[in-house]
Amino acid sequence: MKKFTTLTIATAFLLAASISCNSKGEYTEKKENAEIEGQKCLVSARKSLEDKDFETARTTIEKMRKDYPLALKAREAGILLLDSINLFEAETQLKKINELLKDENHPKHDSLQVEFDDLFQKNKFYKRKLEHDKQENKAR
Repeated sequence: MKKFTTLTIATAFLLAASISCNSKGEYTEKKENAEIEGQKCLVSARKSLEDKDFETARTTIEKMRKDYPLALKAREAGILLLDSINLFEAETQLKKINELLKDENHPKHDSLQVEFDDLFQKNKFYKRKLEHDKQENKAR
């Protein structure tokens, strides 16, 4: 009886260890697949950014973060890319408003000036945030 109990416990332990190893292998495979898919999303988002389609780029990153929670490296890169998207979008808007402000007789000149000032501050913020996130990324 004692041998049977010992044998049962040993068998259960080996079975549990086998399942655990298999689970780790499955987890690793899922993580690798998530990274591959996450990197594809980043490529797509970068292409959208290149085309100045900021909304699509932003949406692609948000979808990647939601769909591939195990893609940690891709998610980190996504944070930096999202900072870049916000920065480039603010810069693009600044340029447009700056052109409109050159016409001092523009009917919305005053409100455009306020919007320009807000975007300028936003632009400064995103530049600082991007630098901060790059430093944090290097520290890891």
